[in-house]
Amino acid sequence: MAAESTLNQMRSTLSALRKEQTVIGWGERRLIPEKAATVIETKPSPAQVAVAGDLLDLLATDPKWEVRKAVADALRVVPDEAYSGMLACLSGDDNSFVRRAAETAIERRRKTPMASSRRRNTPPIGERLAEIERRFGSEAAQMARAIGESYYDQLVG
Repeated sequence: MAAESTLNQMRSTLSALRKEQTVIGWGERRLIPEKAATVIETKPSPAQVAVAGDLLDLLATDPKWEVRKAVADALRVVPDEAYSGMLACLSGDDNSFVRRAAETAIERRRKTPMASSRRRNTPPIGERLAEIERRFGSEAAQMARAIGESYYDQLVG
């Protein structure tokens, strides 16, 4: 029941913001990204993730930099489908605080590959490397880690 209530609240907020973005004061709008991030982190239903993502996407273009910064802070948990668009918008923002927050979110996502693999329902990388080490030895696991990091750096670069 609480999940349904949260979903209805998010839908209501999204609807109000789509009609008139300033209908909700900027101080209150600044808190919405954190709430949306919390919802995403609690293994929500696909509908909740979609609405939370839509809220964050809408607020990524908010007129107040404080709201955009809050969205940049929430990028660490944004679903992969919506991440690139929001990141492009926020990393090119006119405000240095927003840009810095977006860069920090990139680093957080990069340093927590397990969160990304959980979203795709694959075993965390640490577990996979431990399995390689058990089966083939520590040298093979170190080589696999080095190859993976090199490949990741190429993709990100």
